[in-house]
Amino acid sequence: MNLQQVKLIIALGLSSTLAVFVGYLLATGSYDTLLLLAYVTLGVFVLVAPGYAPLIALGLVCPFSTPIPFIYRLPFFFPILAICFIKYGIREWISHRRRQGPSLSIPLSFGLLFGWVLIRYCMDPILPNLSGFGVNATGFRSYLGWIVCFGMILFLKLCLQRREDILALIRWIGIVSLIFTLVLMPLVFTRSMAVAERLGRLGLYVAFFDNRWLRFVVLPDLGCTLIVLALFPRLIGWSRLRRNVMFGLGAVAVMMGGNRSSFLAAFILLLVIAWVRRRLFGFCMVTAALVLCLVAFRYIGDHFDFEGGGGFFRILSLTSRRVAQETGADATVAWRQRRWERALQDISKRPWIGHGYGGVENAFVYGTYAQFEDAMVEVDVASSAVHNGFLASARAFGIPSVLFFIAVYFGRIVFNAKRTLQVRKSDPIISDLHCFVFAYLAAMVALIYVGADLNAPIVWFYPILGDLIAEVKRAEELTCTLPDEQAELDLTLRPVVS
Repeated sequence: MNLQQVKLIIALGLSSTLAVFVGYLLATGSYDTLLLLAYVTLGVFVLVAPGYAPLIALGLVCPFSTPIPFIYRLPFFFPILAICFIKYGIREWISHRRRQGPSLSIPLSFGLLFGWVLIRYCMDPILPNLSGFGVNATGFRSYLGWIVCFGMILFLKLCLQRREDILALIRWIGIVSLIFTLVLMPLVFTRSMAVAERLGRLGLYVAFFDNRWLRFVVLPDLGCTLIVLALFPRLIGWSRLRRNVMFGLGAVAVMMGGNRSSFLAAFILLLVIAWVRRRLFGFCMVTAALVLCLVAFRYIGDHFDFEGGGGFFRILSLTSRRVAQETGADATVAWRQRRWERALQDISKRPWIGHGYGGVENAFVYGTYAQFEDAMVEVDVASSAVHNGFLASARAFGIPSVLFFIAVYFGRIVFNAKRTLQVRKSDPIISDLHCFVFAYLAAMVALIYVGADLNAPIVWFYPILGDLIAEVKRAEELTCTLPDEQAELDLTLRPVVS
């Protein structure tokens, strides 16, 4: 028995023991112990993680927020980013070396967008509610999200200086997504209000299916990541069997989340990847599969009898009005409509410079449920939680800034699509990296339209990642050409010296 087999046996034994222990905690309802175990595991990972790729991947993928006072649902990427900067500073101080690689300067278009956010904040500056939660919606957390995005862009320029760094980050994104998927999937079937309450305290949005199963809105996003990475063997370096398992888990996660937008986003990812790779057969197969799914959803939704509740069949509400009404999926449409209409009212009043964030006084003072609903609409609009990133940013910063962002964003989509084709034969790995970024940029348009605000780190991660891939490629080409140019210079000067 060689060393590799011994490692596999040890890993299998430890995994089995951990699985049994976690299953025992779930069966006995020891959710506090399970939560403590998760905290300890997360803390150990943050402390001993090698390099920066695991931390960045954790900050991007982790569905939880940081539970601290004064700032409600602080983005988890904020403490991760602080740890990364401290870690980088200590390493540079110990090694006494100068930073080499791509320039730290951010793209001009990004600078203009973040500069306008800073100007808009200075026009109506706000601070966190240090006296406690209070009754006012200050909107400071929304501005903090922009700070986190800007800090992420700067740090990615610092740490992603080689091809190996980018590939390591992509692989860790897949690993962290797989871990959270495996953790959340069993919790769906617990039907436990205690589980939902404790996860809700950590900032994870938990809803319920009509049959009382837990519904994690983040689960389909994790599934989409697994599906996409399974299509790029050169990036993750896993065997065909592992990639097939990842693809299957991703597909199941999308269905278990019940998000119609994520279901469409998964098909968008598959379609654009097949299209940019010039694989006509694959594109036709994905299109046919999408059409068949929609037709099947309509037929099953109109004829199937949901005696025990719809559960995962909630996804059928994409084309079946009957399922939408029985599972309550149509309520989310009305929920979004109220907030979109309210945001449009504010946009029409200040279309050029917007209203900024916050400014809602006595938001949490109400006497009836109707007043509570109205107050929540005002809070969501003021804090950019209208589930439409374009409307939320237009309301906060004006229509011109959103149009400029759309132009910059679509420019990045075209750029990565062209780069995918340009280096497809000369450098397949760089081509796959650009294809990966292009696919996510295209799918993020749909997710921004129905969910993510523009101050979410994931919205800015893929545009800057595409730029960094191109910079690394140019640096590699420059390094490869320098020896040849030096040799030509020596041959030119040799006769003169003689």
